[in-house]
Amino acid sequence: MFLIEDKVYVILSFLILLRWYKDTKYKAFLDFDASKNGTEIANSIWLYSLYFYLLQKITSYVKWIRWWILISSMISLNRFRMGKRLTFI
Repeated sequence: MFLIEDKVYVILSFLILLRWYKDTKYKAFLDFDASKNGTEIANSIWLYSLYFYLLQKITSYVKWIRWWILISSMISLNRFRMGKRLTFI
């Protein structure tokens, strides 16, 4: 079962791949003799791999922030219940 962030990551990854396919389908992607488009294709692959990396980092930070908020709220709720005394869960 996917989390919401995983679903968003999968959808954004699919959209980026679709955009990359539309950008490169008219170029000589598999034609090795046409070397003038090779640099553009390599740059676009590098750019989209950078997008994938940044999306992965953003979703991992969102997950860490969500866990941090959950744990800190549980600790503060527990501290409120125990008479402002810090007890670990």
